[in-house]
Parts: sequence; C-alpha cells; structure tokens
Amino acid sequence: MTFRGTVTGLDRFLASLPYSLLLFSVLPMLLLRAVLFLGMTVTSPAVSPEQAFWDSILATLGALLGPYIRLIFYLGLYLLVVRNRTINYFIRFHVMQSLLIGIAAPLVGLVLNFLGPALGALTDWLGLLVSLAVAGASMYSFFCVIMGNYGSIPVISEAVESQLRF
Repeated sequence: MTFRGTVTGLDRFLASLPYSLLLFSVLPMLLLRAVLFLGMTVTSPAVSPEQAFWDSILATLGALLGPYIRLIFYLGLYLLVVRNRTINYFIRFHVMQSLLIGIAAPLVGLVLNFLGPALGALTDWLGLLVSLAVAGASMYSFFCVIMGNYGSIPVISEAVESQLRF
C-alpha cells in the first residue's frame, strides 16, 4: 500500500539497495559467529604472492579509513538521499530505515562487548541473536520494498516517520 504517491520499479530498485548492502555486511559476521558458536574449525586457503600483496594494500587502506568509512557512507546517504525532498518519499523512508538498522546493530554490539565479562558465554548467544535479527529485518524490509510496501519494524519505523517530512 502506497499512501504517499506512486512507486515505480526504479523506486523499488533504489530503495532496495541499502538493505542489500546491509544484508551483505551482516552475512559474513553471521556466518563467522555461527561457525565459531558451533565449534567448527576454519582453515585458510593457500594464497598467491599477488593476492597477498593486494590483501596487504587493502588492509592498509582499511586500517587508515576503516573507522571512518562507514561514518562517511552513512552521512553521505543521510545528507544526499534522506534530506533531499526531490527524492521520492518511498526511497527516503527505506534508506533512513536501513541506516537506523545499520546504526543500531553496532550499538548493541558495543553494549554486548561492555557486558561480555559479566555475561560470559551468554554474550556469544546474544551476538548471534543480534546478527540474526539484523539479517531478518533486512530481508523482511527488502521483500517489503520489492512488493512496494513500507516495511513496518516496530520501533525503527516510528523513528523514521518522525524524522522524515513529506
């Protein structure tokens, strides 16, 4: 149901991109947590010298920009898409919702790391649960976008609606 204008196929595609990025950023962590939780061993494949060289360059760039690249990306999306009134409300709504999901997950992770010594092994369970919740919310919202609906996640959607103007 679209109550704020019509939604085209291009709008659906553009609104689904932030969810797909969020999903692809959480899937490796989810798989790693599941592997570590199940107690499986992870073996690294053989690496060629050229691959090792490019990996070291990417690691260096990641070390220099790593803490800031996510912040720059989120600020760019917020300033260029969410605050731009010429962009369809449907796209702005879903970009803002994916940003809030992407910001909430690391904050919960920080709280879990802070409480880690007190909670012990329960921290691993809660970390896996948070990763599953982010992946589930991303997939649910992604499918809502594909259907042309506004995905309603209880607290986050209310915060998005209070921040956006028509």
